[in-house]
Amino acid sequence: MKLKYDFDNGSLFAISVVNRDLQIKNNAVSGDNVIGTVDGRTYKGTGWGTNIAVKAVTYGKSHFIFGVAAGRGIGWYLLEANGRSSLFDPTLPDGQRTYKQIKMQMLLVGYAHYWNAQWNTNIGVARFTLDTQKLSNERNITKWYEPGLDKIFDKFLINTIYSPEENLQFGLEYYVLKRKSTLGYRGLGQRLQFGASYKF
Repeated sequence: MKLKYDFDNGSLFAISVVNRDLQIKNNAVSGDNVIGTVDGRTYKGTGWGTNIAVKAVTYGKSHFIFGVAAGRGIGWYLLEANGRSSLFDPTLPDGQRTYKQIKMQMLLVGYAHYWNAQWNTNIGVARFTLDTQKLSNERNITKWYEPGLDKIFDKFLINTIYSPEENLQFGLEYYVLKRKSTLGYRGLGQRLQFGASYKF
C-alpha cells in the first residue's frame, strides 16, 4: 500500500508499507548435496516493511531525494539484499530449527542537478544494513556462509546524462560499493559504465 502527495512545484512525499508471507520446505530432491537433516516440514514467517521517500525541488527540475526503509524479511524489495529475506539453518537438530526473518534498514540521499534541457548530473550515497550479527553468532555460519553473512553495504554513485532529443539519452556513471560481513571481511567494487538508450 502506498500513499503519495505531489506538490505543485514537482516535489513529492510518499510512504508505503508491505506485508508478506514467507515459507520454506525443508525437503530435498534426489541427488541434491544436502547440508543438515531433511525433515520434510514447512517453516513459515511474516515479513513487513515501510518506506518513506521525499523529493524536494530546488529550482527548475533540480532536486534532492531522500529515502529510508526499514523492516523484516523484505530482501526482495531492497537491491543489495539480493533477495535474501530470511535465514534457515538445516544443520540444527530437529526441533531446534527456526525460520528467522532478517531485519534490514536502508538510508539514501541524492541530488539531481539539471544544467540545462540536455544535460543533468546525479550524485547519491546510501547505506544498507542487515541485522545478521546475532544470527551469525548463534550458529556455525562458517560451515556454509563463509565469509559470513552480509552486514553492511555502502554505496556511492555519480553520473552525467546527455539528452540531445527527448527520446535519446547517453550516460556515463562511476559507481562504488563497499561491503562488510558478520565475520569482519570487507570487499570493494568499482564500476565505470557508459550507456545509451532510445525510446521508440
